[in-house]
Amino acid sequence: SFGMGSTKVAPIDAQEKKKGGCLSTCLGKFCCFFWSFTLAILIALGVAAALLYKGVPEAELDKVVMKDSRFTQYPPTIYMDFDIHVLVDNPNGIGARVDNVQASMFYPQKSTNKVGAASLPEGAVIEKEAISEIKIAAVLKANNNENPEYAAAMVADCVKSGGLPVDIEIYDVELTIIRSQATISGPIRKSMTIPCN
Repeated sequence: SFGMGSTKVAPIDAQEKKKGGCLSTCLGKFCCFFWSFTLAILIALGVAAALLYKGVPEAELDKVVMKDSRFTQYPPTIYMDFDIHVLVDNPNGIGARVDNVQASMFYPQKSTNKVGAASLPEGAVIEKEAISEIKIAAVLKANNNENPEYAAAMVADCVKSGGLPVDIEIYDVELTIIRSQATISGPIRKSMTIPCN
């Protein structure tokens, strides 16, 4: 002690904190505002999604529309190119996208004899709170090389009644709703008669 009173000197790290105090406070306020704003937006989006989403859309087979059909009796040969129309009922307040649909044809009805297949050529959009129609391209064949055990009976049905009775089954109906993946439970099977001409 020099007898002239003591003078307190702040530690160096305390002085540094005091110098950067204004900057630190500004950054702190900005970060707090930014994260609060982001959290508010996320909560609002979550609430909106919850209000708009009411459930997974439902699908059903509607009809078939023939594009090309040919058959001969000798040798028994049949070829059918058609579209399967599927109705998708979307109850949600936001649209969705159908990413994939698969289908198979079985002959005779109520059997497990697969004689044709179909798939969605490309993704389709379904409207919000509406029933949308999508088309999947199908091909059915029977000849000496493909499904030969059913060719004669299928041609006989076409000659007799002008239509081919089959079961059509759709499955793997995959959707994207609000960036989330969903699959319509299935498969969905329906007996239909496809016109031969």
